[in-house]
Amino acid sequence: MNIYAPQSTNAKRALWEHIREQKTTCGVIWIILGDFDQVRSTDERRSCIFDPTSAADFNTFIYEANLAEYQMNGSKFTRWLDSGKKMSKLDRMLVCDKFWGLWPTASLRTLPRNLSDHCPLILITTTNDFGHIPFKFFNTWLSKPSLDGVVRSSVASFFCTGPPDVLLAEKLRSIKNAIKVWSKKNREDENRSLNTSADELKKLDLVCENRDLTENEREVYDDHKNNINMINDTRLKELHQKSRVK
Repeated sequence: MNIYAPQSTNAKRALWEHIREQKTTCGVIWIILGDFDQVRSTDERRSCIFDPTSAADFNTFIYEANLAEYQMNGSKFTRWLDSGKKMSKLDRMLVCDKFWGLWPTASLRTLPRNLSDHCPLILITTTNDFGHIPFKFFNTWLSKPSLDGVVRSSVASFFCTGPPDVLLAEKLRSIKNAIKVWSKKNREDENRSLNTSADELKKLDLVCENRDLTENEREVYDDHKNNINMINDTRLKELHQKSRVK
């Protein structure tokens, strides 16, 4: 069940009761997740008003509905407002005892929020391996100056004898192999840059939990955010090409 809870205390109380009734009538495995717009204790808010009545209602609902919550790793809060001046843990995943019994060691983590004011959550129960990614040529590569040098260098160093069709096939294979090596290195460089920016943003987010950012820190924050945005924009174009959407 995906939740986007209302702000009113009475409306929330009605929603908790509705979920309780649904869970009672449907004896299935339940995962209830989303934006509950509610915290459970004072330490789940910073620089925000804490409503003990609403928190008590929410905790009572979780107990009476026999729901459990995995410990969240990665970040203390899931909602950020006013550049980190206000923070709350509004997003969460609640599971029934049947789910907990099947996956007691599942891992709940927050993902980098980047430009959003909410952190995405991921609940990991298994490890999937989909094998090697096939070679594809992406149009975004044409905007990178280094690709031209890789192709020219591959053509210049190519040598083979045989029929013309064999020569052409071997030359294209040589260019493809050179591009694969270049693409792998380029992806590794982007990943390092992306991870560095994400780590720096995470550090600054943690600083925001205790104090406001300085002017210099805000400039660094914006630079890393723009770097992530640029890399993600390029990868979004690659995904669009992969999907073959016209």
